[in-house]
Amino acid sequence: MDPFEPMALALLDYLDGQADAAFIVKSDVGEDEPTLAGQFFRTWEQMPAIERQALDACRGRVLDIGAGGGCHSMVLAQRGLEVWPLDICPKMDEVLRRQGFAHVICQDVCELQGMTFDTLLLMMNGIGIVGNLAGLERFLRHAAALVGPGGQMLLDSHDYRFTANATTRLYARGRFRGEIHLRIEYKGLLGEPFAWLFIDPPMLQRYARKTGWRCEAIGYGTKGHYLARLERQG
Repeated sequence: MDPFEPMALALLDYLDGQADAAFIVKSDVGEDEPTLAGQFFRTWEQMPAIERQALDACRGRVLDIGAGGGCHSMVLAQRGLEVWPLDICPKMDEVLRRQGFAHVICQDVCELQGMTFDTLLLMMNGIGIVGNLAGLERFLRHAAALVGPGGQMLLDSHDYRFTANATTRLYARGRFRGEIHLRIEYKGLLGEPFAWLFIDPPMLQRYARKTGWRCEAIGYGTKGHYLARLERQG
């Protein structure tokens, strides 16, 4: 089963009126985490400060990468921005279309060609989709072709240096401290395992410089949560 299909099914059940629909995120470095589908449809007032800051910084034509339930795309559309929600999971595409989005892209962002945007947006630790450091470099190089002059990328992540126990376990397994492996379960349906990356600001800046981006952390939350802006050099 597609790694994200169980989550998408929970979101579809929520749209069908099951307010308590929840899926389980299984991690190889921590305990199972029940997650309410409703949080993927939260309003502006329900969003944390970092997400609000990111949405305020969006400009022009926006590609919402890993759009999920589309809550960020919805805010931007209501503000009059041209927003394109993108998600790799076909069932998540259905979630987005049911909410009336005119432009939905169901595709791996690293295979997207022939389109440019002013802002690339990756919220709710969305940069995690790259999986590992090699995937981060690949994504940043490809993303350069998706932004026009003056284009930017806005993303949030968590600095895993704040979680000593998880860091120790990951080092023991020969992995970068922010790379974890996840599976999503809903109503007994279990998606395929996938890698997810949490990247600390210094390492993100290192890879940004390597791939032709300027990078700075522009907002901070709790427990290592931060917001970064990347801009194309040259």
